[in-house]
Amino acid sequence: MSGKGVHISYLIVTMVISLGLIVAVVLTNSELQTAREQKTSADGKVKDLEDKVRGQTSEITAMRKLLTGNEDDRVPEETSETLAKAGELLAASLGTKNAEEYDSFPSLITDTMENIKRLKGEVERQTAAAEAHLQSYQSMIEEKAALETAKNGELEGVRAELNQALAQLEADRASNSTELAKLREDISNMSDTHADEVSDLKTEVFLGKNKNLQLSDRVQVLEREINKEKTFAEVTPDGEILRVADEDGFAWINIGREKRLRRGLVFDVFQYVKGGRKLRKGKVEVARVEDDYAEVRIIQDLDKFNPISAGDKIASPFYDETAVPVFVIAGDALLNKRFSKDEVVRRIERFGGQVEGAVRVETTYLVAIDGYQDTTQYKTARELGVTILRENELLEFIGF
Repeated sequence: MSGKGVHISYLIVTMVISLGLIVAVVLTNSELQTAREQKTSADGKVKDLEDKVRGQTSEITAMRKLLTGNEDDRVPEETSETLAKAGELLAASLGTKNAEEYDSFPSLITDTMENIKRLKGEVERQTAAAEAHLQSYQSMIEEKAALETAKNGELEGVRAELNQALAQLEADRASNSTELAKLREDISNMSDTHADEVSDLKTEVFLGKNKNLQLSDRVQVLEREINKEKTFAEVTPDGEILRVADEDGFAWINIGREKRLRRGLVFDVFQYVKGGRKLRKGKVEVARVEDDYAEVRIIQDLDKFNPISAGDKIASPFYDETAVPVFVIAGDALLNKRFSKDEVVRRIERFGGQVEGAVRVETTYLVAIDGYQDTTQYKTARELGVTILRENELLEFIGF
């Protein structure tokens, strides 16, 4: 009995142990299945991550190839040159000569985007300004159109007035023509009936013209006298004494033919004293003219203790180097057969003078050549008091 109980006890223990083992195995299988499922899930996730990594790697490789031209991390030389050139262009667009050195495209793209934003703002500003100018221009066009409309209206009015005036003028012309014809007929009748009176009137007119010429001559003389008596304090020097030969009574001045000086002209001699006052010392007369100087004869020396000397100033109311002299040649031909009249005219013009055919108040010199006595130019020059130059005086004057 006791042996049987032991066996039962062993059996129970064995059963309990077997049951525990079964439970342990079941639990272990359950955990193993769970672990397998987790491993399968993890393997799937790893595969998904690997696929994603491969996809991103492909994208990165494609992007690197797009940006650098290579699939590796090395920046090729061509790309470096491209980055350098892009940096220079970007610096130029920014208005600076200091180009930024880029080692990759992202930094270049960032700066480029900033520049694009700046340029966009500038474009917007310029666009706004252009629109403002366009609006102003359109306003000006509208104003111009309005002005043109107003001017066209005024022009039409002026044209109407002009046409009316022309019509009136034509009518007045027709009326005046009729009156003029009648007056001419009356004058003709009067000339026939009053021939003696007309002759007397012509004689009076001729005498009146001569009288006017004489008065003009007198006016010229008086004007010259007035110029001579011009206040000495207002006189400006025309030149100065260069040197004086005390024994011979001659001196030399710094004016010559180049400044249109002629022989026979008389200059007053003076010097400046204290306070800028002018002290008159005498007179000199031009005796011989060279290109840039002239020899003068001392015709008056007022103070023997303060004689005319080098450095003294000279002036004449009849001398003006800036004035254009007007010449009239009276006569038929030159006595000097080496030159023709046309050659003398050309030389006068090169000298700076002006040659005219008739004597007038503004005539400076009458040139008397062979046959001048019977010319109207000579007679008019005598009546107006025009300076008369002989042929040799003219040739000396113009340096021929």
